[in-house]
Amino acid sequence: MKIKVTWFCLISLIIPAFSHDADVAFFDIQQINSREIYIYADFPWTLRDALIQFDSSLLTDKRKGNWKTVFAEYVALRLRIYDSNHQQIKLLEIEDVPNEHSGHAIQYIFRFEGGTIREIDNQLMFNINEDQKNYHKLIKEHDSIEFVTSPTSPNFKLNQPAYLKYYLTLLVLVTIFLSLLKVKFTKRKL
Repeated sequence: MKIKVTWFCLISLIIPAFSHDADVAFFDIQQINSREIYIYADFPWTLRDALIQFDSSLLTDKRKGNWKTVFAEYVALRLRIYDSNHQQIKLLEIEDVPNEHSGHAIQYIFRFEGGTIREIDNQLMFNINEDQKNYHKLIKEHDSIEFVTSPTSPNFKLNQPAYLKYYLTLLVLVTIFLSLLKVKFTKRKL
């Protein structure tokens, strides 16, 4: 009896360590020489519920092809990447990844056209969970940025190029200087 209790306690502690939170998804984003963008997505088991809520016809349709079509529509609508001209970067392909980590996770690779990423709008899974958190890690060349999207903050804008900040600062300083000169010359005329 003592051995059974010990095994039960041990298993009870180990199994939750490998389960996937139902309200958390992970996205590793890699931009390859601005030719292609890859997103490695790790979803919880509740992805199925999100797809059914998105398209209720899936409740009666058991064909795998229809699930893939609905999933592609869902991703295209709820995961958008924009370039520096605020043009949406096109989703090219979704690839299934064999499950290597946990029986509760579902993994995919999303391949997008190339471009310079300026904004990411990720609302995946928000339709079923108001506490949903999407964790992102963006890897660009030798730089890495981590951020989280949620229903209250669904998008993330990358910083503008550094030179733009300098030009804007210079523009503000010149405007202030010219305003002061105008005030000074206006006072002299009075």
